[in-house]
Amino acid sequence: MSEDIKHVVSNDVIITISYDESPSNPLHDDWMLINIVDWHRRYKFGKHSFNEPDDFLYEAKQNKYIYKKLYMYEHGNISFSTTDFNDRFDSGFLGFVYIDPDDLKGRGLELERADDIINTELDIFEKYVNGEVFTVCIDRGDGDIEFISGIYDYEYFILCDYPQYAELLGVKRKTA
Repeated sequence: MSEDIKHVVSNDVIITISYDESPSNPLHDDWMLINIVDWHRRYKFGKHSFNEPDDFLYEAKQNKYIYKKLYMYEHGNISFSTTDFNDRFDSGFLGFVYIDPDDLKGRGLELERADDIINTELDIFEKYVNGEVFTVCIDRGDGDIEFISGIYDYEYFILCDYPQYAELLGVKRKTA
């Protein structure tokens, strides 16, 4: 059983937020557009058969992939970035992250959105790798219990889907 992050009981509802014990890898989900090509001695994040970076770059140019260099920082948790962390001890070049432009077009998305999509989906994947995926259970006492798993940002999820419980959970909108 997973440890609860939050457990709130009020007159009409019980809400429990806990870590998702068996989240699916978002890179394997159909909604994720990014692909990772990596060469790390201990980790294998992406699915590919490229022996070296030049092999990928050749295919990327042939297929007009939108790609960026991918860096990883590992010190306790793992962080990904498309810019170098400039830490020669705990970080370095991991590989590439790319999007097939046909996948963007197939979903009616503009090519200009590729950078934002790469950054957003890398953030989601980073949360998955670090175990920051949550389950929300809402029991209103009517016998119908809602159990939602695979949530990467439970505060955002509550604000968007269950705003009536935001105050009860101490969740506030972030201001810019």
